[in-house]
Amino acid sequence: MGSIPSIHVQSLRAPIFARSQPTKFDPRANSKYCNEHMIKKWFELVDREKNGSFTYDKFRASRLGSMHTEEKAREIFSTMDVDGSETVEWEEFRMYHERSGLPPLEEL
Repeated sequence: MGSIPSIHVQSLRAPIFARSQPTKFDPRANSKYCNEHMIKKWFELVDREKNGSFTYDKFRASRLGSMHTEEKAREIFSTMDVDGSETVEWEEFRMYHERSGLPPLEEL
């Protein structure tokens, strides 16, 4: 009887598993994941304390809030603050930006 050659499992793994996550995302590749990931990055630009919410003052002081006039920034914040708590939580921010979109991170 002939011997069966041994197969090394390591050699069968695709090289893609060894790659690190890209720093830039192609929205055409997987738009739901990319959009969620990018919205999270935008949220982190405002929520510097990492507590899951931010006030109008934090929004206005961020690059995202300072892109607008005072009037427009207040309008955006009020629209995001669905529950009227005067803070915007992650879910409110995510829902607002899934509907309205945001500029690419490079513009912020």
